[in-house]
Amino acid sequence: MNCKPGELAVVISAPNDPEYLGAIIVCVSWMDGEHGGGWKTYPILRCKKYGFGLLWHDDDLRPIRDPGDDAVDEFLALTGKPDYKQKIAEKMKNEA
Repeated sequence: MNCKPGELAVVISAPNDPEYLGAIIVCVSWMDGEHGGGWKTYPILRCKKYGFGLLWHDDDLRPIRDPGDDAVDEFLALTGKPDYKQKIAEKMKNEA
């Protein structure tokens, strides 16, 4: 499972209710069901067509959590960490 009870998560897939894409919710509890179950959330997001509260499949949510001290920023891994001190030194040299 991606999410854990009490965690914040963002809705990343909502084929039947696309207006919920990007919604930030709290995963309250996992409910087993006939279609594999899903997360009961707060706030309760309701099906626009039928009005019942939705359960969210774990694959439809991405948890928002502290990645920890050993996390690597994906963008910096691709582009490299900018060296601001070097850029400032070059700018000051050019202005002098």
